Amino acid sequence: MKTPTGYQREIAAADAADMLNGRGSVFTAEAPLGAGVRELASQLEMLALSVNAQAGGSLLRVVSGDEFGVKERLVESLRGGALRGLWSDEGASARLGRASIRYAEPGQLEGLAGRFELAQALDAHLLNADAVARLQAMAAAGATVVLYGRPRDGATPFERLKVANRESEAAAGRRHFRVPLERAEAELPGYAARVAAAREELGAAHHARRRGRSPGPRGGRRVRLAAARMGGPQRTPREISRGVSFVQRPVQNSLDIRSNLR
Repeated sequence: MKTPTGYQREIAAADAADMLNGRGSVFTAEAPLGAGVRELASQLEMLALSVNAQAGGSLLRVVSGDEFGVKERLVESLRGGALRGLWSDEGASARLGRASIRYAEPGQLEGLAGRFELAQALDAHLLNADAVARLQAMAAAGATVVLYGRPRDGATPFERLKVANRESEAAAGRRHFRVPLERAEAELPGYAARVAAAREELGAAHHARRRGRSPGPRGGRRVRLAAARMGGPQRTPREISRGVSFVQRPVQNSLDIRSNLR
């Protein structure tokens, strides 16, 4: 079981406090590829499911095409715990006690009804204006919305939300978090070595191109190896260097975050 990093605790504490107090804020977060964003999202989901298991409450995870197995990893975590008979797998959702989590693609958000305690979306820089507007409407109804994305030009809805969160920090509190590569390397065990290995793989592919040779299957394999070392889906070299989040096992010590809020 992995211990959360300092930056994971900072983001999780702000999100969890907002959720537990029903403030309905929209948070934005950026981190390098492989820095534990998916693990953080899983922590928050486990916390929210645990808190709402008796009273009831709904959660939402917005999933994209390359987020395979998100629900399956949560179900595996529930199955491996001492929760037999308390949880269930219900197709597009999972349930713990009276709390449930729904998984939906961005195009399905318009058709969702009801109030959510927590709504999270990875790769939020890919969301269109309609999807972001729907998530903002959920926040207005009381949901804590957390959007994890990576830098693009300032015209995307995610970028505009980042700017708004930074500008309102003095009045509304911190709602935007950015994790520099150097901090991730310093705090996440083994991360610096994975970054170095990924850079080596990408450098070899780039060197082959500069020599006027097509990278071919081996060059493509290097890019895939670099992505695998960072723990993320297969992406282009530029996306790998600027990306956000990767797949880890869901962290099961989410109540440790809750203890820090007391």
